[in-house]
Amino acid sequence: MISNYYTLKAVVAEASELLNQAEIEEVFSQNKNELIITFLSDGNYSSMIISIDPAKSCIYFRNRISRAKQNSVDLFSGILHEQVTKISIHPTDRIIEILFSETKKLVIMIFRGESNICLVENGKITSAFKKSKDILHKEFKVDQRDFMINKYLRSTDELRNALRTIKEKNIQRTFNKALPLLSSTVVKEILFRAHLDFGRSVADFNNMELDYVWHTFKEVFSELNNPVPRVYYENERPVEFGLFELRHLQKMDEKVFPSVNEGIMGFLFHRRGERAKDKFKEEMLKKIDSELLYFNSSIEKLKSELLIDRSDEYHEYADIIMANLTSIEEKQNELEAVSSGKEIKIILDPDSTPVQNASFYYEKSKKAKELYSINKRRLELTTAKRNLINNIYNEMMNTQTAEEFNQIHSKYKTDLESAGIAESEEKKRELTLFRRFIVDGNFEVLCGKSSENNDLLTMKYAKPEDLWFHARGASGSHVVLKINSGKGEPGKKAIQEAAAIAAFYSHAKNSSTVPVAMTKKKYVRKPKGAVAGTVTLQQEKVIFVSPRLPKSE
Repeated sequence: MISNYYTLKAVVAEASELLNQAEIEEVFSQNKNELIITFLSDGNYSSMIISIDPAKSCIYFRNRISRAKQNSVDLFSGILHEQVTKISIHPTDRIIEILFSETKKLVIMIFRGESNICLVENGKITSAFKKSKDILHKEFKVDQRDFMINKYLRSTDELRNALRTIKEKNIQRTFNKALPLLSSTVVKEILFRAHLDFGRSVADFNNMELDYVWHTFKEVFSELNNPVPRVYYENERPVEFGLFELRHLQKMDEKVFPSVNEGIMGFLFHRRGERAKDKFKEEMLKKIDSELLYFNSSIEKLKSELLIDRSDEYHEYADIIMANLTSIEEKQNELEAVSSGKEIKIILDPDSTPVQNASFYYEKSKKAKELYSINKRRLELTTAKRNLINNIYNEMMNTQTAEEFNQIHSKYKTDLESAGIAESEEKKRELTLFRRFIVDGNFEVLCGKSSENNDLLTMKYAKPEDLWFHARGASGSHVVLKINSGKGEPGKKAIQEAAAIAAFYSHAKNSSTVPVAMTKKKYVRKPKGAVAGTVTLQQEKVIFVSPRLPKSE
């Protein structure tokens, strides 16, 4: 039912707000009969996946999909950076239009065996997803069929007469022919609610029975237009997607979704394997998807920073100051000059000499160059990591069985562990060796359980840049905040929570306030021959906290 007209109608309704004034960022295909359109709206990226495969036609949205390195092709370049003004669906057919102006639109037609996607400008097809050579530059024309559903809704006589007129061997096929806009699943539900045998001929039913079909038809039609999406499972396998309660499948397990889009995704992803086995896959894909969003955000930020290179500007400021040493007066706070025909003002420190001001700008120029080089290298490394993770994501998405997925997971196990997406064997050991907590910012905190365990945590498992905590002046557990376990740098709250854990697992835990030493692990030393748990600190900062544990452990 994912390709049913009313499912598409519901997806369009949900997408209307998402795509309003959105800009087309990318259009490409990397799978047969599938087009991916990436939109940018209010700084957020989303991808629209359009499948016109006859066996699984559908449309759904998800977080941005980054294209694979190979086997992908750019399409519909004519709509890049265009702004969406409206998305709509034909009143009675599976024809969806994404409008950019009065004369320009992308038309998605999902017909049995004849599906296509066309860019139409001034009434003519300027590019097409399929059969491009046959229809390019031709006038866009599609027979928009009217299935007269409203006529049948108005009167029981109209529906009854239509059913009596059509010659088919059973009532289900008759109903499908009279109302092809409804799927077989919907027709089954209508007849089930009317307590009619699907396999009997229309001639076997009296008018009263057919009139009752009209009432159930109206009831189901109302529910179709007010969707509460769900997926039905048999032996933990998804067998049907519904926009509303399908009572003829009441013996099956069902799961209700908050939106039609999420329901479609749940159905499609689960179709590739049993629910129990697929859970690991879904969680892994979610983690990778989240990581891709982080990488894409970092890449955009680095690109923006690389657009701002002021090293030459600062160097020029320094040169101008040096050229005007004798004219700069004591306590002067700015210097006006002309550079490349433009007047500029250089801010000076009135408490510094002209040479010191020049040195300040030379140093700023040097640092700006160094930062540019660092950011350029970071961009290269981050882009390479993003592309690798995206390739893994696409390979995992294309697996059809649990066995195929496990093969891909094993193939990239080291890469996933390096990115922090999959847990390494070392990480799994950590979970049993030490107390584990999650603090603000989703940062992981590990806590020793004994003197020997403290040594193991600090000297083997903690990394040089991790933050290390211990109650000052009291024996207790070593506590380590894993820097790379969250996004960015840990904030004040995360540090306070980690310190509070160290205070809690110390002999000072009953005090209202406990001083806790904090330093980076690289400044923690183990004296030769010292007893278990004893360390020295090369530098430290003291934090005063109340002993307590965070909510999650």
